[in-house]
Amino acid sequence: DHYQDGNQLDIQYLSSLSTDSIKPLFKTFSEDNDEEIGKALFCAGLNNRGFDMSNYNYFNYSFASLHFSRSQAKTYWEKWLALQPDEIQQFFNNSFSYSEEKEIMEKYQLPCWGYSFID
Repeated sequence: DHYQDGNQLDIQYLSSLSTDSIKPLFKTFSEDNDEEIGKALFCAGLNNRGFDMSNYNYFNYSFASLHFSRSQAKTYWEKWLALQPDEIQQFFNNSFSYSEEKEIMEKYQLPCWGYSFID
């Protein structure tokens, strides 16, 4: 409601939410083709390594609901990614150096670093 009333969207906050947020974010993006929501989805994917948790043991919890949430997030995030320019898709395939990634993030004005960290 806050954003729909014309206020600024907090992309960094949205991208830091749990995987349960990806499905409603994608639905809002797909209904409105909202660029700001798209930025939040990009940052969520970056913060969550494209939702591919198989190589990160500390992400492999045993809770069934958590796995369902991650699976659903990955599905909807991949749908969003498929709609993006090749340059953005390649970004998540580790096709670029750090400096190239930085240039892409600046080009698309992607402010992903506010509430999280990347290891």
